[in-house]
Amino acid sequence: MTYRPQIYFNPELLKRIRKEKKMTQAELSEAAGLRQNGINDLEKGWRGLTVPMFQKMCEALNADPFQIMDLIFVNPLPADLVRKFRQAVKAEGKTVNQVLIEFMRVYTS
Repeated sequence: MTYRPQIYFNPELLKRIRKEKKMTQAELSEAAGLRQNGINDLEKGWRGLTVPMFQKMCEALNADPFQIMDLIFVNPLPADLVRKFRQAVKAEGKTVNQVLIEFMRVYTS
């Protein structure tokens, strides 16, 4: 069995973002390539979010990862920290998703 690291996320924010995007759980599950009962379990906090699932969810919701993550339980994240991170990402010519996914793969391996 392969180890699938879990990442910290806020299930209430995930549900709120999905609703703001006017998506049903069925639509999100289809867009993310996940099962609908998996989306339900995530939103209720009954299931952890793996790095690959996180990437699919961000892409399907067209959401900024900072909207979904509770990065090291700092809530809310300091605005200047997020701003500096975005500037550094832009300077590297990457997207926020790319950098956070790379970070999570290294951090959780």
